[in-house]
Amino acid sequence: MDCCKLCGAKLDSPKENAVKLCRGCELAVTIDVLETARIMRKCEHVVATSTRIQTRLYHCLLLSQKAKWLLRYEKKGISTITPLPSEWILRYNKLYDDIVMDRIFSEVDDAMARAELSTTPGALDFHVSTVLQKINDGRKLFLDKTRYATLNTRVMSYLYNNMLTLTV
Repeated sequence: MDCCKLCGAKLDSPKENAVKLCRGCELAVTIDVLETARIMRKCEHVVATSTRIQTRLYHCLLLSQKAKWLLRYEKKGISTITPLPSEWILRYNKLYDDIVMDRIFSEVDDAMARAELSTTPGALDFHVSTVLQKINDGRKLFLDKTRYATLNTRVMSYLYNNMLTLTV
């Protein structure tokens, strides 16, 4: 006799044996998967079409959260959505970090451009500290902390080269 993959109850009918879920669990899983998939589709649309960065970041996180919810079924071998929830998590966590990286690069580039136009050492110090503050603020947003190192290396090399030209 087979057991339900979710609750462990014994299965006795051939229909139940095909999906390996008892009737109660099959209904609950079906409703849960359909509702979660609907929310994920809506979030995916918002991420693809929204122009607001904060909205896109929020919906990327919500997508990952909903995929993590379905991941518990995937771990038990219960079919849910295509692609698998684990693939959704990887895809949207990477997209989240890409959005954060683009946003921070944009802000840092603006601050570095202002620093290059600075005419006094005080203004230069202010703009350089702004760049460093933007990097520090961005560090907290990354899900993958190795992405922060990429940003930090780029900006530090720029500052190093720029400081050399200012002192010469």
